[in-house]
Amino acid sequence: MKQLVLQLFVDNPHMNIQLYDRENLVTLDISSVMYLSSHKSQRSVWCRFRLSATKILSVFMSLLFGVLLVLLAFVGFKTWKRRKEEKMKEVLTLVESVIDKVKQQADLSHLHPEVLPYLAISHVRDSLIPLIERQKKQHIWDKVVEFISAHESRIRTEDQKIESEDFTVWRWVSPSTDMTKVWQGQAFGEHGNAIQNCPPTLTTCLKIRNMFDADVEYGGDWHVSIEDAILDKCGPDHEILHIAANRASKDGCVYVRCRSLDSAGRAFKALHGWWFDGKLVTVKYLREQRYYERFPEAAFASEPVRPSNSNQSSLSRPFHSSITETS
Repeated sequence: MKQLVLQLFVDNPHMNIQLYDRENLVTLDISSVMYLSSHKSQRSVWCRFRLSATKILSVFMSLLFGVLLVLLAFVGFKTWKRRKEEKMKEVLTLVESVIDKVKQQADLSHLHPEVLPYLAISHVRDSLIPLIERQKKQHIWDKVVEFISAHESRIRTEDQKIESEDFTVWRWVSPSTDMTKVWQGQAFGEHGNAIQNCPPTLTTCLKIRNMFDADVEYGGDWHVSIEDAILDKCGPDHEILHIAANRASKDGCVYVRCRSLDSAGRAFKALHGWWFDGKLVTVKYLREQRYYERFPEAAFASEPVRPSNSNQSSLSRPFHSSITETS
């Protein structure tokens, strides 16, 4: 029986059963066969299904693991970005608070000379960050100090003594209202066309251009100094009943209403063709109806407007006097 089975394997090589002798060599001599070997086993349908399912599951798990890694990396990046943005937002919020405090200290010192015009950096930190959070937020504060040093030109860092102790302080150095804009002379000289070719006075209302640059002005009341400069230039007897700077104007416009045609003509001659803060001022007449549509309150003004102070700081630098002012 054994011999028949072995001969069956020899006669049917498609069954993939190989015969080996004592020397572990493939043989066709059934008398010397020591063992058999199959290189391709015959599996049942269930076995093949399980092997295929295992292979598919392995591939699926590998893909799922890869997707999870990508998703984890994406979530990690988004979380890192969000925390970075929150950190920068907190830094910028503190920077704004620092600017407010240093500016307020400078304003307070200006009003009360006995008050120091600067603040110790450590004192500013202590006033903005609660004690319980200072150690935790020290890296945030370091970023604030670094940001102000690199990007805020209005604040200067100095070393000062406060009550006999050395401190690093912040001082506000932005141009203040003491650095007043000034009139710088006529563009055409005494005998230029700006005065000789003045148009006839047709209305009591004027539109004055190039008095300021709204994009670079600073402070909440900068327009007051602009209006004061016009009142100073027109002299104490100007008879200007209404004046308003359009703070949103790209052309630096200021609107003026005078008491009479004569006073409007004098204001025109005092302002048109003059340099102010490096800009050439031009003036034109404006219909009263249009003026009142923009400024309804101007129709009821009856008293001359007075400057906010009597310093006449816009006239502080000598300039070439116009014909109208010397006549």
